[in-house]
Amino acid sequence: MENASKALIIAGAILLAILIIGLGIFIYRQAANTVSDTGMDQLAIQQFNGQFENYLDKNMSGTTAKALIDTINANNAGKTEGSDGYVACDKTKADIEAGKKYKATVAAENGKTSAGMIKKITISDATD
Repeated sequence: MENASKALIIAGAILLAILIIGLGIFIYRQAANTVSDTGMDQLAIQQFNGQFENYLDKNMSGTTAKALIDTINANNAGKTEGSDGYVACDKTKADIEAGKKYKATVAAENGKTSAGMIKKITISDATD
């Protein structure tokens, strides 16, 4: 009888150890998924910003400035102002003159979201 009692205690300890190991694996996988999701979000933000970064902080012609505004308008199609992914711009195509030079920058105040996504672009006359 004493051997049966010890066998039951050992079996219980083994089951408890298996349960603890399984719980550890579950927690590890949950944490790994969270880390990989965060990396994917950063990749999506980089891709989003990439469509505008070719125009930023460079002197450009009026035609290029209009192309930037077209890119912004295409991005904003179907989005409401202030929503995620909406990019505000202080100029319209009508404000751009053909013979002038312009410079586009991310607005200094509220130009990016806390995650780093561009949300406001300022187009100004270039000062060579």
